[in-house]
Amino acid sequence: MALASLILGILSILISLGHPIFNIFGVVAGLTGIVLGYFARRRSEKRQGIALAGIILSILGVLLCVAAVYIMNALLEYAKENPIEASANF
Repeated sequence: MALASLILGILSILISLGHPIFNIFGVVAGLTGIVLGYFARRRSEKRQGIALAGIILSILGVLLCVAAVYIMNALLEYAKENPIEASANF
């Protein structure tokens, strides 16, 4: 379970770097990684470090996914309110 948590944490970070529409999958992967990492730390003495790394990366992935959605929403609202200025900046 520790290795699965680590893989899901890395996956959630990679998904957060992609298109914001797919960030819901990153949040699901991150939350699953947090849960698996928590259970892996409680169950066994082995792979405690891998489980902790999975938890940390999963939390980071969830935060990045939420931040990406928030930033995209702010940019879309800005472009909706200021169509001329938004297109002139590109």
